[in-house]
Amino acid sequence: TSPATSGYDLYVKNGGNVGIGTTSPSSLLHLEAAVSPTLQIKDTTNNVTFKAYAQDSNSHLANTSNHDLFIDTNNTSRITVKAGGNVGIGTTSPATPLHVSGEVRVDATEGIAVRKIRSNYFSSSQNLDLVCGAGGSLILGDGTSRLTLASDDTATFAGNISAPAASLSTTSTTDY
Repeated sequence: TSPATSGYDLYVKNGGNVGIGTTSPSSLLHLEAAVSPTLQIKDTTNNVTFKAYAQDSNSHLANTSNHDLFIDTNNTSRITVKAGGNVGIGTTSPATPLHVSGEVRVDATEGIAVRKIRSNYFSSSQNLDLVCGAGGSLILGDGTSRLTLASDDTATFAGNISAPAASLSTTSTTDY
């Protein structure tokens, strides 16, 4: 029965598609409205509420209660959004705003900006490896290259080098 002519808001199309707010459902369950059509799932044990909704020019997957949100594949949590806002990839207990357990790959044509890499998360027997592709260089700076480590084993410094209370030794006759 057509919602427009019968006064009902639910429409079941031949073939089993169900429309709420539409007479032409294009999927098994199709919600349509001018103001934020929302699918809500709620577990009343602890009032955990999950919503999926569309809103003007964007869409949302939301846990609208004060509980964690998990995104699973193959019955395993892959992404965790804690109620306090921390996001974990590969961990269900992120300790920082973005906590990745495992390797991270960043493909960027304009470079990436990193404010801080904290080495105190590593044990004393682990290295912090920064790796660039063949022919690439590792460049550290503040908008100006201050230290460049090139793949041909050369290093270029901008400015002065100081080593207070340390010794500097060389193993080559190359000019520094």
